[in-house]
Amino acid sequence: MNFPSGQVIFSEDPDFIITNDNALIGVEVMRLFPEEGNSRNNSQSKDAFYDLILLKAKERFEKSCQQICFVQVTFDHRVKFKKSELETLSSELANVVLENFPNCEDKTIIVTKSDCLNFPRIIRRVVVSSLCSKNIWKNSSYGHIKSVGLDYFKQNIELKNRLIDKYHEKCNTIWLLLVIVGDHVSNTIYFKKEIVSAAYDHKFDAIFLLDSSLNLLYPFISTTRPSN
Repeated sequence: MNFPSGQVIFSEDPDFIITNDNALIGVEVMRLFPEEGNSRNNSQSKDAFYDLILLKAKERFEKSCQQICFVQVTFDHRVKFKKSELETLSSELANVVLENFPNCEDKTIIVTKSDCLNFPRIIRRVVVSSLCSKNIWKNSSYGHIKSVGLDYFKQNIELKNRLIDKYHEKCNTIWLLLVIVGDHVSNTIYFKKEIVSAAYDHKFDAIFLLDSSLNLLYPFISTTRPSN
């Protein structure tokens, strides 16, 4: 099952509606990010901040350059940061990639702090490669994040399922779109078959998982709707 083409109408409860000659589908969006504590510098908060740096740097790069590249960044978890540094760090990272872009096809360049004057202080290494078909920027320093299992998805699906009657006031067909931002979670759950094939108690007509970093959509293979 894939998302149908049609006119997208932004709404509230559900978040948007897809309408065409054949269907009227309401889509509720749920952004998932498992947190561990409130400290800015705990491991998960760090990786969340790193993801924002990558996203902002990628946006800056794409505005300045039409080239396609694969960028892999190793962050230094030992270095503390402030949220106010986001723009500065993302700008520095974008400049590192722009200034060290491979000058020929099938080439990979590794850049470290010793290679650049204005190298982002919380980054240990940047790998830039032209061996790709689209821009992909990844954090290679994950590994401090807890695994996310079935219970986490069941709890969050249940939260949205409690509002299903409200969604049905606008559309008979309701889909749930779960959005995971960042590879720190995708590395632990996306390809575990038990996650997308498990039975979940809900009244949605379909559930999807969106990898926003790679723009890939995964349908839940088996979703059980309760009879009542």
